[in-house]
Amino acid sequence: MVEQPPCKRQVRGSTPLSGSEHMNYLMITRILFLITISFNALLYILGYLRASILYDYVAYWPLTLLPAALHFFLYRSKVQEYIKVCTILLSTIFFITFPILHILLQPKFLPTYSVATEVNRVNQIEVSELDLRIDTKGSIEISSIEGKGYLLDAINLPGNIGFPEAIEIENVVPKIIVIREIDVDTLLKTKGWKIGLGNKNLWNLDIFSIDSTIHLENVNLNEVVISGTGLIYLDDQNIFDYFAVRGNFTIFVPENLSLLVEGNALVPDRWLEATIGYLSQTNQTYKVKIVVLSDSEVRFEDY
Repeated sequence: MVEQPPCKRQVRGSTPLSGSEHMNYLMITRILFLITISFNALLYILGYLRASILYDYVAYWPLTLLPAALHFFLYRSKVQEYIKVCTILLSTIFFITFPILHILLQPKFLPTYSVATEVNRVNQIEVSELDLRIDTKGSIEISSIEGKGYLLDAINLPGNIGFPEAIEIENVVPKIIVIREIDVDTLLKTKGWKIGLGNKNLWNLDIFSIDSTIHLENVNLNEVVISGTGLIYLDDQNIFDYFAVRGNFTIFVPENLSLLVEGNALVPDRWLEATIGYLSQTNQTYKVKIVVLSDSEVRFEDY
């Protein structure tokens, strides 16, 4: 009789990972790390992530850069594979977390947001009529805020514009507010500025900006000159003495606002073309007028 070889004893529970399985996990984490780096670069290219995130990674180098450097230093060493996996995985976690914090929360503990960019003059200005002057190659976002005065901040998107600074010129009527650029490090620059206009003031606006979004709903206007490119939103309560536009703009007009447009412009089909210009309401006397200056491409849309 041929003796059978003794059976190997089976051990219940998880079996240890083979060397090839270790290598698979290591390869997966390396690929994930490279994808994360590429994702950071893509967010910057698409205009969602500021370049100043590099300062944040450097500031927290023990959690972001050191583990990755340690991983590649140990790349060919005989250190256990799970240590290599853990080091590269730690860096990957923070290279995912920091962009999320940039886009959603802007926490103060990151160097990018530790520098104050806000100018808050809400309810700190007594005079009612204000003259706002802006000349920038960046973008601006204008909207109404409750109260008197204004609120100023940087747009949290990558660009080539420094932080905003407000210069208030006293002893003139109306009081003049000039918004100008503060020069900052290249990585800290932003797309432009956010501006809140008090709804209890009367505003004169003289603005030049690029690719801007200007919401004039619930803003009391007197004289307005806007140049550059972007979008302008009106409301049916807007009444102004003078409103001129130069550049490439789309202006959104409420259907119940009686408006006259003078100059070369594209208007909705339902608007009436008359000798004095284009009328948004054919059965009403116009309340306000917008002048489209020469060499401009301005489109009016109903909304």
